[in-house]
Amino acid sequence: MLTVAGGILEENGMILIAQRKRDDAYGLKWEFPGGKLEKGETGEECIVRELMEELGIEVEVMGLYDELAEDDLTILYYQVKWVSGKITLNDHERVQWVFVDELDNYNLLSVDREVAMKLIQRGISEGFNQGKHGVLSMSDDMVKYYSDRAKEYEEIYAWRDPDRQTEQDLMGVELKKAFKGKRVLDIGCGTGYWTQRISETAESVLGIDINEAVLEIARSKEYGCPSGFKVMDAYNMELEEKYTGTIASFMLSHVLKQDMDGWISHVHDQLEPDASVFIADNTFVEGIGGKLNTKPGDPNTYKLRTLNDGSQHMIVKNYFTVDELVELFGAHTSGFDEKNVFMGKCFWWVSYQYRP
Repeated sequence: MLTVAGGILEENGMILIAQRKRDDAYGLKWEFPGGKLEKGETGEECIVRELMEELGIEVEVMGLYDELAEDDLTILYYQVKWVSGKITLNDHERVQWVFVDELDNYNLLSVDREVAMKLIQRGISEGFNQGKHGVLSMSDDMVKYYSDRAKEYEEIYAWRDPDRQTEQDLMGVELKKAFKGKRVLDIGCGTGYWTQRISETAESVLGIDINEAVLEIARSKEYGCPSGFKVMDAYNMELEEKYTGTIASFMLSHVLKQDMDGWISHVHDQLEPDASVFIADNTFVEGIGGKLNTKPGDPNTYKLRTLNDGSQHMIVKNYFTVDELVELFGAHTSGFDEKNVFMGKCFWWVSYQYRP
């Protein structure tokens, strides 16, 4: 009898699956990572060892999720928690973080598919990454989504994906350069994650957000320059002065396409000529952040987001190509071209001087 241990690693509402190498048995099939028990080894010891050997990460075993037997094979599936390390592909073609209800879209090994179906059913019955699909009007639900999300707002920046971490670090460097010595307006500042980084080189920062819940967290932090926060609607900003720099991070994707030109013009109205502008957002990555939804006759795309409390929100989530960004921003400031655009694997941003 052969015994194997598999790991169900969950982080930020997503499950890690791994694709077998092309030349392996069942090549390019997806699986929950793990391997065979060695002589005298427990299932818990095996999955800890296997994930370190296969992926280079240290995990803590939270408990046994399921046990399956097939002919002379027994598979023990453990729920595990990521403790430390960065993923390295020692034995797999690639890995993918997927939402539970998307597991069925992958060509899993037959035994792992059985466990995946149980995970999906658990989600449907217990609210894990699933829920009632009640949809509010988009603008109202967007406000409620970010209010409800306040305490988990910065979890996204802790994802241990090497590409993501590299691009986040690069974005922090670029922000410090762009706003050195500037009076910065941080539009949709949220909990102040990027405000802190900007404050290391800026002259001053004013952060605005429509949600008091996130601003309470932002106010509790320390900053490297004078920084203040106000509740304000980014579509209807009323400010006492014009600024020499502005950032809008992870906001443009939530603006309806038919409103984008008007919104960019409104942002520019808050600035002095030659002000530094930095706008950043997510690139589209298949399998990340839920399925992309469309509506007949609507140019926008949408995603259904699930928070840790099980609540769900249908939000606007638009994505862009380099050409689309050049066309969009080039209509509002002179000299804007593809050199003003960074397009990474996880994030894009535009950085330019506002010249009417």
